[in-house]
Amino acid sequence: MAQPVRRPPIFEVCVHGQAYSAQSDNRVALNAWKRQVSRAAVAAWGQAEPLVGAVELHIVHYGESRSGDLDNLNKPIQDAMQGVVFIDDRQVSSVRGSWRDIEGEYRARYIPAALGAAFSDGTPFVHIRAWHAITTKELD
Repeated sequence: MAQPVRRPPIFEVCVHGQAYSAQSDNRVALNAWKRQVSRAAVAAWGQAEPLVGAVELHIVHYGESRSGDLDNLNKPIQDAMQGVVFIDDRQVSSVRGSWRDIEGEYRARYIPAALGAAFSDGTPFVHIRAWHAITTKELD
């Protein structure tokens, strides 16, 4: 079976650490997590201007156990990327979030360098990718 053609992301970063939910009672840890994601995004994005137009995000959480609702885990990540990768999180037209076992068995052919490096120390991390959203009238 032929593999679908995949568009390379225009932004990609892996951030080590435990993601915090937007619903977390620990506001200090939540804000520290947002700052960590923002710093990683700035380092990966460089001096490029934030994207304009609709943006599609894929966020994959790698850890030993799932630690909350994915929508609530992804919201602080989107907040942290505002003003860096995109201007405002209202530009995000699609978010695909998932959780994967960091101890899982994965096929590693054509693995992105950022993802390979993130797996190298065995600690939980989040893999974040962004694309310009497809604007055609195609149905999924």
